[in-house]
Amino acid sequence: MKRRRFIQASALGAAVASVGVPGTRLPVASALPSASTNTVASSLNCSLLPPRHRPIRMSSWWFRIRRECRRAAARGIGAQVTVLERGMRWPRDPQREIFTTDLLADGRGYYHRTSFTGPTGVPVVCDDFAGVLDVTDYPNMSVWRGAAVGGGSIVFTGVMIAPEQHFFEQVFGDRLSYDEMNSMWYPKVRSMLRLDTMPDDIYNAAEFTHSRRWDDDAIKAGYTPHRIDGIWDWDIVRAELAGSVRRSAVAGETNLATPTARNST
Repeated sequence: MKRRRFIQASALGAAVASVGVPGTRLPVASALPSASTNTVASSLNCSLLPPRHRPIRMSSWWFRIRRECRRAAARGIGAQVTVLERGMRWPRDPQREIFTTDLLADGRGYYHRTSFTGPTGVPVVCDDFAGVLDVTDYPNMSVWRGAAVGGGSIVFTGVMIAPEQHFFEQVFGDRLSYDEMNSMWYPKVRSMLRLDTMPDDIYNAAEFTHSRRWDDDAIKAGYTPHRIDGIWDWDIVRAELAGSVRRSAVAGETNLATPTARNST
């Protein structure tokens, strides 16, 4: 069998295995081990309920929590803080498969949802579990939001793009100063979150051939590609490429969280 036909046949087989044959019940991908459902809770090291009273409580969006904690520290406030968040606190581990993937997603991916069609276009049927992505469907759109300690910082792909001025002003008009945002606040964000562009050694790795091909095609089409800021820990990406930690970011495990490579989580 020629290589192209082999790849096509493999892709078709994977699709059939994922969505099932028409007229049959779709297989359910489970986040829960067959031996004991308690294994999931113990592996996630689920914490106890918070105390009934604490002087400071914060909720939602991990980046904002980090900002407020910095402000509290700067003001000399040493009080204990309770963070309220929907979903679970997921661990980080250099070797284990903590999260699920787009192609073979199970309940770890979705917050109490038993079916979903994501960026791959392949429908997924999975168990009801407190996964990391909460999805609500409307007639003309679906709203996605993070459901975990860390909120949206868990399930976004790490891209941090400062808008160009004409796009910014199209949205905000003269209500916000682009010059102030660009000269003061965007640099503060880059510094606090340790943003950086992809280094040459990673860009030239075999695993990122698709990135170089994308750039080549963009140039041929008359565009000028440029690297954008991201929130990744490039040393962890290098470790993945070297095989010293489990391959996650370099294998495309980003939409439903990656346990290793993002600075923010």
